[in-house]
Amino acid sequence: MKGANSHGQLGQGLDSPEEVPLPQEIENPIAYDIDLSQLTKIVGGAGHTLILDSSGHLFECGRHQQLNSPNLPASSRFRRFRSGLEGVRLVDIACGWDSSILLSETGQVFGLGSNTHGQLGSLRSVTKESAALIEGLPPICKLAMGLRHSAVITRDSKLFVSGDGTKGQLGVKIEAGVRSLHDFVLVPDLDDVSEVSCGQHHTVAITKNNRVFAWGDNKHGQLGIDPKLHPRVSTPVEVRINADALDSVHCGWTHTTILTSGGKLLTWGRNSYGQLGRVTSKADSWKPELLEISVPVEQLSVGSEHSVALCTNRSILSWGWNEHGNCGIGSKEDVLRPTNVALPENSGILIGTGAGHSFAVIKTN
Repeated sequence: MKGANSHGQLGQGLDSPEEVPLPQEIENPIAYDIDLSQLTKIVGGAGHTLILDSSGHLFECGRHQQLNSPNLPASSRFRRFRSGLEGVRLVDIACGWDSSILLSETGQVFGLGSNTHGQLGSLRSVTKESAALIEGLPPICKLAMGLRHSAVITRDSKLFVSGDGTKGQLGVKIEAGVRSLHDFVLVPDLDDVSEVSCGQHHTVAITKNNRVFAWGDNKHGQLGIDPKLHPRVSTPVEVRINADALDSVHCGWTHTTILTSGGKLLTWGRNSYGQLGRVTSKADSWKPELLEISVPVEQLSVGSEHSVALCTNRSILSWGWNEHGNCGIGSKEDVLRPTNVALPENSGILIGTGAGHSFAVIKTN
């Protein structure tokens, strides 16, 4: 792990908000019932981190509106989270700024944390201390959270959204004066959705026939269309992508990256911290362009303004905003191009990011 540790979200047991600019090993994860070989996903928000394993168990650390009441200290070490999930096997997790949503193998969605903007849909309690079922949703297969809005894909490939809609990021028409939705609603005229990702104030989806749609704030070109002509879009518009089959989409706060099935990356949007990975310029760019990486990318994880990639040769790269050392290269200067993280060569197994922190699981023998 590396990066910001303001609430113990790195899980290394430090009581102080010490930043970690070089990767440090989490001590004795076995003591917390964590089998590193069985981890399937690591994801974080502003000050909390969640880990999911192949048995459907959830682990957490840091401060989370749900995981710790205002009068309780944050957890600086990972611990098993069970409250409200008894008998539930989880298959996916997603984090927003101070909220999380969890997906069960039966297609149910559970919410954790703040719901002040409706990002947890129909849940009315803002600070509960157990996971709660979000009712009214059809069976779900995939999740995504942005700063304060959420998107879920149903098993029949429909897209539902909830939360903050002040900049069009929900992709649905809302009444004048209404700032957010507190129930998940269907995004109309968008069928066969296979992938979705949420940024600070924008959302991007991929359909099964490789079409890309985006909506929300476009100040930095994060929608992949000219921001001078379309500074904000409140309903899905198609983004022209010149690439082979698309695997997944990943939104930072104000930029977007697509991972193709061939292991290539296309980036666009804000680039003031180098988050597009284009060493020749820090200018924003609304046009999707291939990022030059010599080895195909197998996994990609995007924080608020930085990215971490696991390549097929097991090397780990990072780039972008690095104020807290979240890129793991040993300094706190922004990283303008994909750069090797300070880890044993060709050892990566799994990567994950929060808003300003990062994780990697590596093989040591």
